[in-house]
Amino acid sequence: MLPVAAPAGKPLVVCHSASAQGSGEVSAASYEARTFGIRAGMMIADAKARCPALLVVPYEFEKYEEASLQVRRCFFALAV
Repeated sequence: MLPVAAPAGKPLVVCHSASAQGSGEVSAASYEARTFGIRAGMMIADAKARCPALLVVPYEFEKYEEASLQVRRCFFALAV
């Protein structure tokens, strides 16, 4: 399970909606995005208004769940 590499130096956020009119909420913002005043919790429409070239990547719940399961397996193996 390797992550997709984000383009270096580009403003990027994690959000479930990439629509400039959407009501999706930014979950995380790269340092490059933060220079535009974009922060977690901001509506994606506001973030896109501040930075029209903003890259938006979706949540990857399946990968989060798998990574969490692997960590729990490690803890369980150590506890037994």
